[in-house]
Amino acid sequence: NTNNKGVAKAASGKENMKAIFIDAVNRKVEEVQVENNLQSLCEKIGCKRTEVRKIGNFHTLLFDKEGLEHDVNVGFDLPQMGIVIGNALVVKDNGNGGYEDTILPVSLFALAINFLDLLNMKSYGPIAYADLGNVCITNQRVKAYESLLNIIGC
Repeated sequence: NTNNKGVAKAASGKENMKAIFIDAVNRKVEEVQVENNLQSLCEKIGCKRTEVRKIGNFHTLLFDKEGLEHDVNVGFDLPQMGIVIGNALVVKDNGNGGYEDTILPVSLFALAINFLDLLNMKSYGPIAYADLGNVCITNQRVKAYESLLNIIGC
């Protein structure tokens, strides 16, 4: 879901917006204020071009389109979304092809995300999975993600 050049579109208008920053490098999820333009979104993520994945009907996950081409050894796994290389932002779609303040709580992403060290992954065919170890933690992440889907109307 990118425009013709493979770059996500940012809304013009409001200068700053609230987003959820998934910081795979420092293994944390936090609310941030970011300028609502493509260059600032890319700078925050640490990329030149963004890829997008829809989260429910109203939100978008922005991440590095060229993540596999860089020397990045961290990422995260979000249930039902798959593995993302590097950092990401969660923003709300404004209905006009741009973005605005997210309305989702940071805590739901913090519970659902499994940060990955890509140098220590186990590969099963074309898909890589982390060694999660504790099943209880995984179950809690799934429950948190299901709660997130209920909040955003999926």
